[in-house]
Amino acid sequence: MAHLIGKTLRTIDIVGRYGGEEFIIILPQIDLENAYIVGERLRQAVEAEKFLYNDNVMQLTISLGVATYQSGRNAQSLIKIADDNLYRGQKRRKEQDLL
Repeated sequence: MAHLIGKTLRTIDIVGRYGGEEFIIILPQIDLENAYIVGERLRQAVEAEKFLYNDNVMQLTISLGVATYQSGRNAQSLIKIADDNLYRGQKRRKEQDLL
């Protein structure tokens, strides 16, 4: 997964593992609209990839949350905003699946 994320992003972007299944991606010099475009490109790349685990081919999906830096926001507040947006998006997707 880390390799796929790395090859999907620009060389100035920073990727790190944040938790067990969570990654954090810092996109310098990018606005919110383009961050969403990068996120969607990454989501599609993961969805199209075939992963091999214990001799089984698997297809994965990812969920993303986005936040942009503004004066007064620190790393923790950015992570909280992105996390809130992630869960809001997951909830919206589940509601659409029920329709």
